[in-house]
Amino acid sequence: LILASLSGSLLAFLYWNKHPARIFPGNSGTYLIGAVLASAVLIGTIKLVGFIATMPYFINFLIRLGNKFKWTVGYTEDGLIKTRGVEALWSFWVGKGCKESTVFIKAMIFQAIFGALSIAYALQVRTCL
Repeated sequence: LILASLSGSLLAFLYWNKHPARIFPGNSGTYLIGAVLASAVLIGTIKLVGFIATMPYFINFLIRLGNKFKWTVGYTEDGLIKTRGVEALWSFWVGKGCKESTVFIKAMIFQAIFGALSIAYALQVRTCL
């Protein structure tokens, strides 16, 4: 029930947050989403499923930790995003230059893959019981 409520609200939020974003969640929004996910995982005793679903965020944290949380993003003259190296998970898709909308779509696909993996694992475990 908690995750269904979160999913519904995030789907509505996605309408306004897709490229070009008109609103942003900020720290308070991301902390709230993380807290709801963590509490649902702990209450629902679905720790491994929750870990699989949040793996992109762990990967991003480890990449950012390796770079000491430096942030050097810029734009080229033709409006493409450019980074000086791999500074976050999304910078794998930026490469030498990429449109923001392309980065958004690739990041959504990457997160959807991990979401689907977590659901598939949960269904597999349920059928094995």
